[in-house]
Amino acid sequence: MGAGKTEVGTRLAKRLGYKFVDLDSEIERQEGRSLATIFQTDGESYFRAMEVVIGTPLFEAKETVLAVGGGALTNPELLHLALKNSYLVYLEVLDAWTLYDRMRGGADRPLLAGVETYEAFEGLYRRLMVRRRPGFERARLTIQTDRLTPDEIVERIATRFAARSRHAHR
Repeated sequence: MGAGKTEVGTRLAKRLGYKFVDLDSEIERQEGRSLATIFQTDGESYFRAMEVVIGTPLFEAKETVLAVGGGALTNPELLHLALKNSYLVYLEVLDAWTLYDRMRGGADRPLLAGVETYEAFEGLYRRLMVRRRPGFERARLTIQTDRLTPDEIVERIATRFAARSRHAHR
């Protein structure tokens, strides 16, 4: 959340000549309603179930850059698919203040509902990281994004991905 998944993913897909899909946006499209509405009406557990239903075929798609939120990787089934079928990249933001600054006023971020201060955000961030870190640690590549532009991040991912692809075809 706030690491730049959509921006970086869009640029990376263009560079690789792949399709780009944001799982949250695909859930909204298929459900015909916003994430905020899904969370308010049906709750987080329903949203997480939709991540599995809608995300499973996306994790199996070829030549696709898929942006997923960290919560998806807390699901063992989706984490397994990501590790089996994908080149999993974790866009890490080390500084909680940087994330807070990027996401303030984010009405489209249901997990931030009611979070009004940095202190409240930092507490939420710490709780989320405890649950999400095990999935993040399984990524093939971690990039600390705090001081990088989207193009610099794309360059690092594309370079590593290309090197990996060359080794895989030997």
